[in-house]
Amino acid sequence: MIRAPTSEARCEYGDSGQVKKVWISAKEQLGLKLLTGCIADQVNEKKIVRNIKVSVGGGKLRATLWEWGAVTSERINDEGSWVLQIVLSEARWNIFKRNSGYSSFVYELEKRSIRSNIEYNSV
Repeated sequence: MIRAPTSEARCEYGDSGQVKKVWISAKEQLGLKLLTGCIADQVNEKKIVRNIKVSVGGGKLRATLWEWGAVTSERINDEGSWVLQIVLSEARWNIFKRNSGYSSFVYELEKRSIRSNIEYNSV
């Protein structure tokens, strides 16, 4: 919900930590950076960087990650498995895990959350 400011731009957060309300004024150019920052935080909130190993039989699973644009780096280890760094939302990762063969061919090595460092400018 967007509301006109009473005296200044501000952001109100709900109990879950997500943005509930943002007060802006386009006419007075108040809070536009705040609004775009809040939007960026919400969109990028759940992105996770994962390092995974996909064994030789998991070529279709590897291809799925490439099709989704999730792979940021790839190498082949001494066993002939692919070691991938991927960036996916938690929801997309859960969809990926439902693929046939996931538990047999994919091993999660490491994961960490990321947030966007994108700077937005008001127009």
